[in-house]
Amino acid sequence: MGELIDFSARARPAAAAPPIVGEAQILFFLGVRYVRPEEAATKTPGGGGKASSGGRKRKRRA
Repeated sequence: MGELIDFSARARPAAAAPPIVGEAQILFFLGVRYVRPEEAATKTPGGGGKASSGGRKRKRRA
């Protein structure tokens, strides 16, 4: 099933560093914004380009 690895505990330093005093920031990563080039944004959806599927449905994955 798997291997068990026994890690030894590390010794803690005698004097811990004092806490940092000051402001903090919380940052949220909300994803990546994709911006299309202007010529692609002005085309109508399903405009018959080479990239369209021609109205065919995608095959289902087995």
